[in-house]
Amino acid sequence: MPLTQVPDSMLGLGGGGFSFRNRIINGAMMIDQRNAGASTSTQGYCVDRWAFGSSTGTLTAQRTGSVGAYSLTLTATSAVTALNVYQRIESVNVADLAGLVVTVSFIASSNAITTLPVSVGYANAVDNFSSSTLIASNNITITSTPTRYTTQFTLPANATNGIYLNIANSLSMASGNTLIISSVQLEKGTVATPFEVRPYGTELALCQRYYEFGRTLVSASVANSYQQSFLVTKRATPTLGLTIDAGTGAVISADGSSNFRPTANNNQLSAATYTASSEL
Repeated sequence: MPLTQVPDSMLGLGGGGFSFRNRIINGAMMIDQRNAGASTSTQGYCVDRWAFGSSTGTLTAQRTGSVGAYSLTLTATSAVTALNVYQRIESVNVADLAGLVVTVSFIASSNAITTLPVSVGYANAVDNFSSSTLIASNNITITSTPTRYTTQFTLPANATNGIYLNIANSLSMASGNTLIISSVQLEKGTVATPFEVRPYGTELALCQRYYEFGRTLVSASVANSYQQSFLVTKRATPTLGLTIDAGTGAVISADGSSNFRPTANNNQLSAATYTASSEL
């Protein structure tokens, strides 16, 4: 059909489109490669592309809910201070937003928290978040009823370095407090459009640019070392991990961002699980 006859929903205009307007990856919290729905108390990455950490106290993070209605649930197991729950967004995915207003929308609820500080900031060097600069923080009043909230930020020129969205900026939680977050979206403009639902396989591949795990073989002979491709080309040469099913001594090395090599120092042929991370 002529372009003038294509419905808005097919072009990604309005609520039904598929246009990658959401710069957040895994905003629906459905991809959880590391934990597969299990609770984790290890601060760092939890569900894919989302990380959490606090200055003091202990808490758990877990993907909860069911297919089509997942959330990230954080539960304080002791008093927590300076909790941050954030996603870092690669520079190539937000460079066009520099100097513009962006709208953040999300669903949130809590059994006790009433004020949720939401912030954005930028990396001080391209895709290097070892130091960053806060752009702004907005306080959102939330309740125990899951509700969609929206807020806006103006991104400066330095947003071309990559930005972060912190959905709980330096939050304090008493023991037993919970925070439940889902359907997180960051998009260009001043209007919060309906949450963009992308196909599962697409969302998984977007996550695997930053982290994946899979299976490989290690051999008893160094001469049998071989090259294997990652499931998805990584953002950068990744950090690798290897857990072998049997034997000892095998190691793994990356050949750039697309391939890796299980080095055959094992004392027997064995299957193994590898991990590859190029998180920001």
